Amino acid sequence: MAERRINRTERAYRHLASEIVRGRWQAGETLSTYALAEELGSSRTPVLEALKRLEQEGLVEIIPQVGCRVLRPGSSSVEELFTLRGALEGVAAAAAARRIDHGELHALEALLQQLEAAADRGDPIAYGDLDYRFHAGIIDASRMPRLVRIAGGVWSSLRSQPELLPVPGDELEASIPEHRDIYTALERRAPERARAAAERHATQSGDRFAADLKHPPSRASTAEGLEHEALLYASDEEFLAATLPFVLDGLNGGDRVLSVTTRPNMKLLERALGANAEQIEFHDSGDWYQNPSDTLLAYQRYIVEHANGRRVRIVGELVWHGAGASPAAITQWTRYEATLNVACALAPVSFLCPYDTRALPGAIVADAYRTHPQIRTGGDTAPSPEFTDFFAPPTDDPSPPSPPTTRS
Repeated sequence: MAERRINRTERAYRHLASEIVRGRWQAGETLSTYALAEELGSSRTPVLEALKRLEQEGLVEIIPQVGCRVLRPGSSSVEELFTLRGALEGVAAAAAARRIDHGELHALEALLQQLEAAADRGDPIAYGDLDYRFHAGIIDASRMPRLVRIAGGVWSSLRSQPELLPVPGDELEASIPEHRDIYTALERRAPERARAAAERHATQSGDRFAADLKHPPSRASTAEGLEHEALLYASDEEFLAATLPFVLDGLNGGDRVLSVTTRPNMKLLERALGANAEQIEFHDSGDWYQNPSDTLLAYQRYIVEHANGRRVRIVGELVWHGAGASPAAITQWTRYEATLNVACALAPVSFLCPYDTRALPGAIVADAYRTHPQIRTGGDTAPSPEFTDFFAPPTDDPSPPSPPTTRS
C-alpha cells in the first residue's frame, strides 16, 4: 500500500509541476485540491503531498483548507534560484567529470550542436528545451540521485517564470561558449574545471535573467513587436471588411499570413480572396484551439519558423463554443489572450482576433477589451480603453496582480 501511495504522489507531482512550467496557471491563481484530485482521478492525499514538495521548490504557496496559490518570484527570488543552481550544477559537473561515460558525452555533444543551430536561427523555444536537456544530462551523469531531485526542483522553479520573454538572438549566442567550456571540461575529465565552468555559466545566466526582469523591453506595439487587435463583428460583411484588408496588406507587404477561423468564415475569406487564397495557410479553429498552452506554443513555433526577417500576420479566431462554455474554460482562454501580450511581446507578428458578437456572451466580448491593446469595430481601430497588462513587471509590492477573469 505504501508503494502505491508513493507512486500516486510522484505522479501528482510530475503532472502539477509540468502544468505550472507550461503556463497553464498564472501567478496568483488559486488551485483547489478537490479539483486537482478530480482531474488526476485520485484522493486528495497524494495531491497534498505533491503540493508540499512544490511549495519547497518555490512554485506554490499552500493555503490551508483550500489548496495552493501559484507563486511569481521577484528578482531577489530569481537571484537565489540561480545561486542554488550554480552551486548544485558545480557539484554535479565535478562528479560527472569523473563518472560520465562515452555515450553520455556523445549525447551532450549532439545537444550542444543543436543548441548552436537553434542560436544561429534565433529560435528561443527550441533553445530553451535543448538547454534544459543539456544541463539535465550533466546532472544525471553525476550519479547522485538526491542531487538530481533537488536540482530538478530548482530548474522547475526557473522554467515556470511568467516573466520569461522571447530571448534576443545575441543572448542565445552569448551562452554557447559557456556551454562549450562545460563540455570541454567533462570531455577532459577535469572535475575542478567543470565545476568552475558550470558555476560561471549559472552566474552569467542569472545576471542576464535579472537584467531582463529589472529592465524589460517595452510592450508597446511597434513595427518590430507584437500587434494584437480584437475584431468585434456582427455580420459576415463586418468580418470580411476587417479581415480582407488585413490579409491583403500582409500579402502586399511580403508578410507570411496564417488564418485560423471557423469553417464558415474560412470559406467566406477564401471566396473573397480568390486566387490570393493560395498564398494563405488556412486552419480550422476547432482543430487549432484545443488547449491554451498548446495553442500558445503552436503560435510561437509558427512565428519562429516563418518570420525569417519578415512579419507574420495571423487571423486567430478562438472557439468559445458560445454560451455553453464552462466558466473555467472561458477563464483559461481569456487568460490565454492576455498571455499573448507577454509571450509574443517582441515577436514580429500581428494578431487579428475575431469575436462574433452575434453568438458570444457579453462577458466574453467585454473581456476582449481587457486582453487586447487595440479594438477594431467596423472600419475603425482604436486603443482599448479597458486594456489591462495583467503581467506587468514585478515591483517591490509583494502582492501579485490579479489574473484575468470573465465578468459576471
